Amino acid sequence: MSLDSVGLGDCSALCPVAFRDIPQEKLKELHQSAKPACIEPGEILILGGTQSGTVYWIKAGLIKLTDQTVAGKSQTFSLCGPGRLVGIESILRRSAPLTSEAILRTHCCAIPGAVLREAIERLPQVSFNLLEYFHQEIENIYNRITTMSHYSTELRLISLLRELSASGSMGDLQIHKRVLELSLTQSEIAEILGTSRVSVSKAINSLRRAGLIEFKNKVFYLVNPELLFKMLSCEAA
Repeated sequence: MSLDSVGLGDCSALCPVAFRDIPQEKLKELHQSAKPACIEPGEILILGGTQSGTVYWIKAGLIKLTDQTVAGKSQTFSLCGPGRLVGIESILRRSAPLTSEAILRTHCCAIPGAVLREAIERLPQVSFNLLEYFHQEIENIYNRITTMSHYSTELRLISLLRELSASGSMGDLQIHKRVLELSLTQSEIAEILGTSRVSVSKAINSLRRAGLIEFKNKVFYLVNPELLFKMLSCEAA
């Protein structure tokens, strides 16, 4: 991990998730403790079972959360994109339950856990903001469980693509095809969706034949995202 080349000023809009509606004079104090950082693909941000002492607010990029199975295999549980907090357990001085690894170049603001803990104690608004954040996280988990319980693999994949594109992980427009780089194998996507690699492969091929997506070198090209995401709305109806 390295200091972000864009400089300390990149943390000027310091973690609105936690510090929204905070008086400017207090915000200036917090700026002095926050440092911008850049995590390269494959780099470990936080190792599971260790205390990082730092909370990371993701501004751009993508982090995967993994754990080791009994057989020693790495299993991917979820993805964290822009707007998410990683290492929040450091506020409670606890170890990270999962390993956080960058799968894309990720830019974030690093905030010492002790500083955030002190802000919670001094500023009630920070506590309220974090409660809102955790409420949204719980709602997202519930939605994922519901998706796994009621949706086909094809619809689970569409739901994942919609979630990531909405979070800001979407790449540039390329000939009217929105680009979503995941840098994940089909097996890792299957782990996130709670299904098998074969099922994911079939879902990708089905959507490709329908002219909705392309998938090459771990990159999704959303040829017709409006129609693709409309499939979820039709299913819910």
